[in-house]
Amino acid sequence: MRFFVLLFLIFSTAAPAVIEAPYLEGNFEQNPSHINWKHIETEHFDIIFPEEVVEDAKRVAHLLEKAYPFVTRSLEVKPPKIPLILQNQSVMSNGFVTLAPRRSEWYMTPSIDPELTNTEWMKTLSIHEFRHIVQFQKTRQHFNKVYEFFLGEIGQALGLALTLPPWFLEGDAVGMETALTKGGRGRLPLFDRDLRTILLSGKEWNYDKSHLGSYEDYIPNHYVYGYFYTSWLRNEYGDLFLSRLADTSSKDSWNPLTFYNTVKDETGKSFETFYE
Repeated sequence: MRFFVLLFLIFSTAAPAVIEAPYLEGNFEQNPSHINWKHIETEHFDIIFPEEVVEDAKRVAHLLEKAYPFVTRSLEVKPPKIPLILQNQSVMSNGFVTLAPRRSEWYMTPSIDPELTNTEWMKTLSIHEFRHIVQFQKTRQHFNKVYEFFLGEIGQALGLALTLPPWFLEGDAVGMETALTKGGRGRLPLFDRDLRTILLSGKEWNYDKSHLGSYEDYIPNHYVYGYFYTSWLRNEYGDLFLSRLADTSSKDSWNPLTFYNTVKDETGKSFETFYE
């Protein structure tokens, strides 16, 4: 019994340091108390929203249910119903999926970032953020069930962080928003401009520097690298290959290097060779 208590305390203390923002995220500002909240329940979503945006909420419900079979197909998992909160009391343009409690929140003010304005805002969120929900569900298997058994949704987040690197999560979601709309960041020269410039300049650095960043050189973020990593894997090994990577990686998620070992096992190439 003492062992399990000790294990719980260690994971509870270490989890915030290990689990990055996309897994445990939230805006803790309060909404005005006078908001009259409504909800629309569909087969796969419980959409919660202020009364004055009811028409937008209906459109979101339609978009999500329409996208459901396409966004879930290539990861071969169908998430259970999840609450989605539409926020309209902010000029923030963002969306996130989080745990403890499990939910998604979207900020409805459209983005003015040129990377995000070539697709209608609600449509982008319907695909990109829903893909994260699918990714979360995909890793709820194998050894990750041990984390979840002892730590609940915090353990689920820990298992996710140990199974798939951040570039996989964001790159895969960017790939989905590009494949399933007429826009998406993957179609924009602006999105890969910095990476192309670096390659044309002849600069070379290893994966650790590309992944972790640098105080010496400008490094594109994990959305950019992740989009090209995951797209290359799909093109080279088939559309369901990312699903297989997640399945195998979650079996040994007690090992922080499980993903990189899985890439080697599944492709026959070391991760360094894949990166090159």
